[in-house]
Amino acid sequence: MHPTGKGMFVRNWTITGSPAEAVGRAKSVGLAWVSPLYGWWGAGKKAPRNVSTGAKYAQAFRAAGIDVWPWIYPVPGREAEVAAAIKRAVADGAAGIILDPEAEYRKQPKAAAQLMQVAREAAGGLPIGVSSYGYTKYHPTFPYETFASADFGVPQVYDLKDNQGKDYQRKGVDSWRAAGFNVVIPALTTASASRTEVLAEYAQAPVDDGGVVWWDWQTTSTSEWGAIADIDLEPSSLTGAGITAASAVMVAGLVWWWTRRG
Repeated sequence: MHPTGKGMFVRNWTITGSPAEAVGRAKSVGLAWVSPLYGWWGAGKKAPRNVSTGAKYAQAFRAAGIDVWPWIYPVPGREAEVAAAIKRAVADGAAGIILDPEAEYRKQPKAAAQLMQVAREAAGGLPIGVSSYGYTKYHPTFPYETFASADFGVPQVYDLKDNQGKDYQRKGVDSWRAAGFNVVIPALTTASASRTEVLAEYAQAPVDDGGVVWWDWQTTSTSEWGAIADIDLEPSSLTGAGITAASAVMVAGLVWWWTRRG
C-alpha cells in the first residue's frame, strides 16, 4: 500500500484553519491524502509536532475520506522519540508513515537500517515511506539502498526554475528506482511558485505509481491551489495521470516550450 492521488505536506495544522476549514480546502482541490508533521529532530530540535492537534485533524480528514500519512524528520540516536511519534500517528488513524531522513544519515547505513527496523516495529504493520534528496547522483554518501527497504519512496524533485537541467524530475525518480525503490511518488513544490510553474513542474513529473505530493500547505497561494485543483490524478489510478480540459492546452504548450529551449 502507498499513497495515490494528490497529496500535500503540512508543517503545522494551525495554519490550515479549523479541521472543517482544512478539510474543505483539501476537498475543493481534490486532495486524496495529507502528510502532517509528527516529529522533527533535525538541526538540534528534539520535539514532537502537532501533538495537541493531530488527532482531531486526522479524525476530520479520515471522516471525509482523505488519508493521513504523517511525516517525521528523524536523526540517529533519537529512535525512541521517533518510535513514540509513529505510535501516536498509528493511534490517530494514520494510513502509513513517511520518514524524512536527510543530512544526518550521510555515511550512516547502520543508523539507516536501525531507523527502518524501529519504524517497522512501531508502525505495527502500516506501510513506511522514505522521502529525501531527489537525485541519488548528487548525494553519493546517502544510504538510499538501505532506505529502499521502505514500501515506497518520495524523492524531493523540486525544480521550479529548471536549475537542475532538463528532465530532472524523471532522472530523480529513475535514480530512486535504480537504488531499489519499487514504488516512487514524486514530491514537488509550491514554494515561491506561480500557477504556470506548478503546472509545468507537474507536467515533467513521472507519476507512474499514481501519486504525487507537494511541499507544502503553508507556502501554497490561492493561484497555486487553483493549479493543483486543475490537475486530475485520481487516487485509484496506478498507471498515470491526466490534466483537466481547462489546463490541457496550457500544459501541452509548456511542454512544447520546455523541450525547445535548447
